[in-house]
Amino acid sequence: MIRRLLVIAAILLVCLRVHARVNEYQHFETYCQFAPAIFTLGASLVGIKSENDFTYHLINVGTTYLYQTALTYPYKWAIKEKRPDGTAYNSFPSGHTAATFAGAEMVRLEYGWGWGAVFYANAVLVGTMRGFTSDIGGGM
Repeated sequence: MIRRLLVIAAILLVCLRVHARVNEYQHFETYCQFAPAIFTLGASLVGIKSENDFTYHLINVGTTYLYQTALTYPYKWAIKEKRPDGTAYNSFPSGHTAATFAGAEMVRLEYGWGWGAVFYANAVLVGTMRGFTSDIGGGM
């Protein structure tokens, strides 16, 4: 339990530290969407047991985000919904939310609900920090 809390705290600190160093146009959720990938690739370094090796994790992370991108972005280009800040027409579905939920499921499948729940909570946080509710729902 203590190890889990330390890993969660480390992930949040990394996200906050990176967020503090970027300009005002970058957002916290931009970095936290990659927390599941960082965890999956780094878990073995802190002694969190897994049934698979690092090579498997590397391939799994790559294919998870590749599939997520391949499924999300064609809809963005076809639907052309205006972003909340009005800068572009690629708001729906939320790519940040889709990436974070895909990563959360990747963690759940590999490490179970103990860790999966942490990253699903992260996905909900990222989703609520995004724009329109419909965009978030589409990203799930």
